[in-house]
Amino acid sequence: MAAASTLSFAGGLAPPRVWRRWQLLLAPLFAGAVLVIAFAMIGQADQVAHLPGWNAAALLITGMAALAASVRGARQATTEVDRQIRLTLGGAAFFYAFGQMAHLVERVSGQRLSLAFDAIPIIGIMTIVGACWWIVLRKRYPHAEQLAITLDSAVVFCTAGAASLVLLGSQIDHSGGAVALAYTVMFSSTLGATVVLNLAITPRRGASGWIAIVGGVVPIVIGSAWEALSGSTGWAPSTIVQGTGILIAGFGCATWTAELDPSLKFRQMAARVRSWLPLAAVAISSALIVGSELLTSGRDEGIGLAADALLAVVLLLCVVRQTMLLRERGRITSVAREAADR
Repeated sequence: MAAASTLSFAGGLAPPRVWRRWQLLLAPLFAGAVLVIAFAMIGQADQVAHLPGWNAAALLITGMAALAASVRGARQATTEVDRQIRLTLGGAAFFYAFGQMAHLVERVSGQRLSLAFDAIPIIGIMTIVGACWWIVLRKRYPHAEQLAITLDSAVVFCTAGAASLVLLGSQIDHSGGAVALAYTVMFSSTLGATVVLNLAITPRRGASGWIAIVGGVVPIVIGSAWEALSGSTGWAPSTIVQGTGILIAGFGCATWTAELDPSLKFRQMAARVRSWLPLAAVAISSALIVGSELLTSGRDEGIGLAADALLAVVLLLCVVRQTMLLRERGRITSVAREAADR
């Protein structure tokens, strides 16, 4: 007698072998969620609430769970591009877990580690994400289009980072808030760039893949901003928000696919939205220039300087992008004139 089928995540029936692969993929994420819940309950107990490191330990667990899921997802990938992307995104989870391990050591030992332990995860995650999208863009688009998409993503990236600095930087006045602010800036910038890039390559939509990544990064940004503003040294609710986002994003990393979305209407809409986002970023940047002077004046000069630097990069990228558009229009005009003269 044939083995009974089970429900799949796509809504139909899946054979036991497929369901088994889903179980192996989701197992580390479920285990991470259970451990975070356990840490939340234990961390609030009177006997241990005073002990440091609960937040970093919980986020370390979620980072390792996301890494395990990404590696498992890479093994289950059906194309070489999907395998490369999932495995590379697992590297981002590794860097995040590395950062949380450093924070845990700091909390438990009471010793401040080198700033390199804060910088390495942030630089590593941004490098990993950039490498992932470069892998996809170079396989799908010609060089000129790759450059155009990269510039559009960079504009949104810098604008989102500047907005985080301007809106939150003036309110950070406690120890540890600068690190949480740095993570907020990094994740919000990465979120903006990721949205632009996915709208450009339009992978298949669903409850997994790039939709889950975007949906996971949003609570990470919210939780990091909450942590930066609250400055709690004990167990903090923001850890639950961040941990949930890491697990959701980890699921997205483990199931990401470069398969093109079959809906022509969605691809056309995505192209329109992608063309609007850089323009919206430029408009927001203009407001941020004024806001930076008003909100960061008299505060930490480093935050104001970083925001101004990002906004200056936005303006520079806009000049480069406009130059490319004018050059392309000139080329098209020349081709049309040559065709008309024949």
